[in-house]
Amino acid sequence: GRASGFATVTGAISVRGGDSTTLTAAYVVNDAVHRVPGGNEIRLRLVPQPTIAGVRYEVGIVLPDGSSITSASRELSRRGGTAVFSGVRAGPVELQLRYTS
Repeated sequence: GRASGFATVTGAISVRGGDSTTLTAAYVVNDAVHRVPGGNEIRLRLVPQPTIAGVRYEVGIVLPDGSSITSASRELSRRGGTAVFSGVRAGPVELQLRYTS
């Protein structure tokens, strides 16, 4: 859906005590990439929504085929043509990724 002009995902997950599960949502954000000298840049501000304390969330940035990451925020781990943030809800996180294609 959409709320306040932003794409949204709403879902419910039932998990038994001691178990874990995953909810995956994928977005294509056409205007997230900005041209900068020497390549392209993506800047994201992750703002976790109110939830149960201690919930781990992960955000992956999948680059176009043939792209190479040239620099990334320390919070991002590189996995080939993908950069991944994984963390426990604790507040906003600013991420920056530069790449060439």
